Amino acid sequence: VGSEIKHIQLPTFLLQPRSFLEKLSDSFVHPQLLFKMREIEDSEERFLQVLRFFISGWHVRAKGVKNPLNPALGEVFQCSWKTSDREISPPSLHLDELEKSEKFVGNNVPKLPPIAEDDYNSHYVSEQVSHHPPRSAFCYYNVGNGVVYSGDIAPGYVKFRGSSADTSLNGHLNIKIFLGNGKEENYELTLPGILIRGILYGNLTVETVGKSMIACKETGYQAIVDFKSKGLFSGSYNEIGGSVW
Repeated sequence: VGSEIKHIQLPTFLLQPRSFLEKLSDSFVHPQLLFKMREIEDSEERFLQVLRFFISGWHVRAKGVKNPLNPALGEVFQCSWKTSDREISPPSLHLDELEKSEKFVGNNVPKLPPIAEDDYNSHYVSEQVSHHPPRSAFCYYNVGNGVVYSGDIAPGYVKFRGSSADTSLNGHLNIKIFLGNGKEENYELTLPGILIRGILYGNLTVETVGKSMIACKETGYQAIVDFKSKGLFSGSYNEIGGSVW
């Protein structure tokens, strides 16, 4: 109990039919929240807007408890989709399309779409840059709206705790907002952890737990977001708290 599980084979019904590289794109389901940054004059309100965007991506989750496939070293996933303030059309890939989709592995690296100042589409590319320990790098950008979100994530080893297990999400994330007139703001973020309950008894559930830090160097604003785990006799699922200063 409490030891790290470094090598374990999961049954197929616990696996998602997609790579961890694709799963990272779940964070960009509401990019329109960042598109409004140029319209917000108050720096405090801009910070709160980034906070809203960060929290908005955590509700996207596969049904049940399912783990994405581990990417191979050098594997690349990329996609583009049309976005606007009123209509959001994130990429989707159905099971019957998986075999038809083109896979980028090893040296078969895709060419990035041409970058133009009037390109208001969203683009996302990610790559598995390390195998042991596993580390994934990603970059989301929307040139027309002046948004770049990049970083790298290294999931920690799973720790088994009887009927539950947890893991951390280590890495460095940065949201860069180009406000115009040569001004920009950078937001540094850390990630919470993942807790799985009900392995031996009870209902099998997944919770986002732990604290995340968000800081903007240019304005000095900082925040802590606390993803709280449900207690045995108190609390509720999907409960968060935090503070901004």
